[in-house]
Amino acid sequence: MSDVARHRRRILLAMWVLAGLVGVGALVAWQLRRSAPTGILAEEPLFAVPDFELVDQDGRPFTRNDMRGHAWIVAFIFTRCAGPCPTMTAKMVEHQAALSDPRVKLLSISVDPEYDTPEVLRRYAQEHGAQAGRWVFLTGPKAQVLRAAAGFRTSVLPGRDPSHAIQHGTHLMLVDRNLQVRGAYGVTSEEAQARLRTDAAALGAEGG
Repeated sequence: MSDVARHRRRILLAMWVLAGLVGVGALVAWQLRRSAPTGILAEEPLFAVPDFELVDQDGRPFTRNDMRGHAWIVAFIFTRCAGPCPTMTAKMVEHQAALSDPRVKLLSISVDPEYDTPEVLRRYAQEHGAQAGRWVFLTGPKAQVLRAAAGFRTSVLPGRDPSHAIQHGTHLMLVDRNLQVRGAYGVTSEEAQARLRTDAAALGAEGG
């Protein structure tokens, strides 16, 4: 590996660590400010959806403005994840099946954009029965992915071994039609996930 390549790799690693620390710090600060536990719909918005510029599984541009007017369930995953991602995606499959209201949509954002190209995400979407136009998968420049993750108060850090190459937050986020995050729901809690479906249906109905 050349000196230039090593230097670029060190810079990239520093970006990952910085984004992860920002996400962790923001999440801790948010939780300290909010006395309500996760898994409960907040009456007031928790924070706004961040600006980002990514592309979907069909290579089409996608920004926060494409989320306006719908309720969204948001997950940060990556397709070759051997940790929590299969469970997170399985929950998204359940939510898609349980929530028939087209005003409620699903969004999975890859934290491994170098591997998860639009083509890879398209195959992954097909494998999990994602409905076109209903469940969107995003990838794009790593800086934009990290910006989105930090804005969603989701940590993203390098993993400690090849089977867990990336460590990231595992809550599913609920966003209202005005681009405000209204809740975070633990993926391992069946009670929280049932509540997420109830809350998502309520936010979808607010759209009229």
